[in-house]
Amino acid sequence: MITITELFKPDQETPDGQPFYSDELLAKMQARVASAYSAFVEGRASKDDADLVIVDLAIFTRYLDTTQLGTSNEVLREINGRRAVFARIVEAVIGAGGKLDDLHRAVLATPALSEES
Repeated sequence: MITITELFKPDQETPDGQPFYSDELLAKMQARVASAYSAFVEGRASKDDADLVIVDLAIFTRYLDTTQLGTSNEVLREINGRRAVFARIVEAVIGAGGKLDDLHRAVLATPALSEES
């Protein structure tokens, strides 16, 4: 599964060795993901486009996140609703009981591209 970080290398590394992405590079990454969604909706998506869309949806829905103790019921309902929708997509795309290892690695490798993520 391709990740946006494989398509765009970081500008530099932080002193502790973490990748650093400038605002300009993050904007280019956002544009590439938006292009993948367009290709998907128009029925001309490549495998890379499909991977980028699935990873972005996993991040947006917080599918692989854990919730913190004390999270309000309202927030829990929203998160669980997002997760339920994405679980339906995963079942259709990856298959029930399919391997999520690649998706998990891709999500962990993807920097936050928007504040909604």
